[in-house]
Amino acid sequence: MFLRRKYKLMILLILLLALPIFFLFQYQINQSSMIKDTDPALQLRCAIISINGDEELANYTSIGDGTVRNPYVIEDLIITECWKPVNETVSVLSDALFINKTNAHLIIRNCIFQNGVRGIYLQNVSNIQLINNTINNFNDFGIEGRYCENITIIGNDLDDNRIGLDLMYSGNGQILKNSICYSTLDGILLQGSYIGYFSFSYNIINNNGRNGISLYSTNNNTFTYNTLINNNNKGVYVFSGENNTFHHNSIGLNGEYGITVLSNNNEFHDNLILRDALGTFSDSGTGNSFSNNDYGEWNDTDNDGLFNLEEINLKCNAFIVDTDWDNLDDKIESNYGCDPTKKDTDGDGFSDGFEIALGTNPLSATDYPGIPDPSSDNSITSLQQLVNLIFIILIITLALAIISISINILQWYSLKKE
Repeated sequence: MFLRRKYKLMILLILLLALPIFFLFQYQINQSSMIKDTDPALQLRCAIISINGDEELANYTSIGDGTVRNPYVIEDLIITECWKPVNETVSVLSDALFINKTNAHLIIRNCIFQNGVRGIYLQNVSNIQLINNTINNFNDFGIEGRYCENITIIGNDLDDNRIGLDLMYSGNGQILKNSICYSTLDGILLQGSYIGYFSFSYNIINNNGRNGISLYSTNNNTFTYNTLINNNNKGVYVFSGENNTFHHNSIGLNGEYGITVLSNNNEFHDNLILRDALGTFSDSGTGNSFSNNDYGEWNDTDNDGLFNLEEINLKCNAFIVDTDWDNLDDKIESNYGCDPTKKDTDGDGFSDGFEIALGTNPLSATDYPGIPDPSSDNSITSLQQLVNLIFIILIITLALAIISISINILQWYSLKKE
């Protein structure tokens, strides 16, 4: 009887020792899962997609029914090589995503498209939103829209394409907070859109091989708070089109004029235009209005601690304290050595503002929330250190208690036998 009680007690003590070990192990597993959830490699990879009409569209969407209250959603796709097979042995370079002939409400978000002819090609569509997609290295256009209406393009990375964004024969839309840089030719090309009524705001359109924005035969568009710096030719080029309005844009360091206008009846007011190679603007049209476009180099228009000339040299916007919308002021980003025109300077999937708020390094792709930086001396967070220390102390205490109790039981049993 006594032996059975002794063994039961020993088993109970062993379980008490095992429980904290199990919870510590489980904690480490949870930490690993946090890391894995942020790994883009776990997202859906697929072949190029071509959609014609509402019926085909429904087959590719994850949720929704195509109504304004419950739109279709295409999300988290990764297409890094856009090849279309011609036959069993031959393939040609193609578009990553082509959508034709639909009026259904659709959101395309958080996708990665790379290396092809066009990243997203929209034709004869309306009611489509493109949100937070990364579209790079396309031989024609990052995004092309033809005969489109009611299009919203927000927060996309359209860098390193032949032309970042092309809208032709289209009208009525919002283009906001996109990065459209390092195009071989134009950042934004708007052509043949006589209806117009596009609103372009808070876009970063820098370092393009030809012009930042080019307009051909397009009317009634508004451009506000955009950044157009260090483009090889012109910051803004209006070849033809009327009633287009530009205000509160930061334009500077472009290879020719900041603004070149060949058409009539357009308005340019309250822009910052600094240090373009050939001068502020060239106007060959009639009825164009230019007013209050000189805010001075040594003023701080947005009161963020940077002079206007400093902002232009950093390629950020002198009217906005946070050019790239990463919740970190341009001045603070420059102090940390971050790029104030890139939400995520180190490309690890977390914005600079988020990393600094959580104490990780916005300049190291191996140091981000959920994983320690192996190159850092502070290899684990203080919270994880504290949890590990508590578990270790608890395990040692329980182990000592089990040893002490076991010795006492054996001594008592020996005395009882005598």
